[in-house]
Amino acid sequence: MDIISPFLIQQAFSIHASDIYMGMAIVAVVLHFIFSLCIWNDAGKLKMAGRSSVIMPPLVWGLAAFVLGLIVVVVYWLFHYSSFRGKDT
Repeated sequence: MDIISPFLIQQAFSIHASDIYMGMAIVAVVLHFIFSLCIWNDAGKLKMAGRSSVIMPPLVWGLAAFVLGLIVVVVYWLFHYSSFRGKDT
């Protein structure tokens, strides 16, 4: 007589698709939060150093990074650190 049936073991260690999607969603939210904090911090440092933030103030850049993620991080980098920016003002 089996104390623990194979069915119970299978159910205990099974991973459902919804669990995977929930894990991916949590990772995405955490990454977006980290992106937004980093961009908000960097835009604030630029402002304190006398450089202007392009298009939006630091808080708006941070909120945009939280909502849109990596797209805004790339756009922020292009506007503030790439050679597309041109001369510092």
